[in-house]
Amino acid sequence: PAPVVQVAQQQAPAVPATPSAPASAPAAAGKAFFEITVAPKEAAIEVDGKTVSAGRVEVSSDENHKVTATCQGYKPVGQYYRVKPGETRKIDLLLEKEIKRSLFGF
Repeated sequence: PAPVVQVAQQQAPAVPATPSAPASAPAAAGKAFFEITVAPKEAAIEVDGKTVSAGRVEVSSDENHKVTATCQGYKPVGQYYRVKPGETRKIDLLLEKEIKRSLFGF
């Protein structure tokens, strides 16, 4: 049993060394982006409640971000997305037309 403990002690210093290398990499490549397209083009887009334009939007990595699109005459769309450091995630939002109803509900 004593040699097994020694082996575990020898491995212990290697374990902290491994996470320290990836921890510094995200700091260098900490930027993350959404590449957003929407149809219809006149739809309003929001990321975390802030109005943005279609195209490339910088967001923080490793967090959930709510992306919504609204347009008069269309059903609103909303979903949560997450990106890794250095990643660009393509998001295509297609709004569905609302069905016009009569005053009687049919």
